[in-house]
Amino acid sequence: MIIISHRGNINGPQPEHENKPEYVDAAIKLGYDVEIDLRMKDGKFYLGHDEPQYEVKTSWLIQRQIDLWVHCKDIEAFEEALDIGLHCFWHHGDDYTLTSEKYIWAHTKSETPDWHSIILVLPENAHMFGIENKDISNFSGICTDYPIQYEN
Repeated sequence: MIIISHRGNINGPQPEHENKPEYVDAAIKLGYDVEIDLRMKDGKFYLGHDEPQYEVKTSWLIQRQIDLWVHCKDIEAFEEALDIGLHCFWHHGDDYTLTSEKYIWAHTKSETPDWHSIILVLPENAHMFGIENKDISNFSGICTDYPIQYEN
C-alpha cells in the first residue's frame, strides 16, 4: 500500500507547517510520498492550500517529482504541472478525480469500490461523514495526516 503524507504531515495536522518546502522535504526524507497543493500566480509556482504561500522553482518540483502527488489548486497550475511531467490532478469538489498517472483519487466521503487503483484521502476523517471503521485494506494507497500510524 502506498502511504502518502498529506501536505507533509506525518503525525497529525500541522497547519502552520503544511506545504512548506522544508516540511515536505522532511516527510520525503522519512520515505513518504507527499501530496502538495500547487498554485500559479504571476507565472510562478507556489505551495499553499487556501492561497499561494511558498514560492517554489520548477527545478524544486522536478527534483522531487517521483515523491510528489501534486494537487493543483487552479487550472493554470494543472496545465503547467502536466507540461513538466508532474504526477498531478485537479478537481473542484468532486468525489473522485483521475491523476495523470491514472490513479483514482477518492474523497473519504465517497462510496469507494475495492478497485486496485484508488487512493483514499484522509480515511481518519471518515467518521465526519457517518462512516465508521473504513476498511483501507483493498486500496492502492491512502493520503493521510498520520502516515506513521498507518505504517504501523
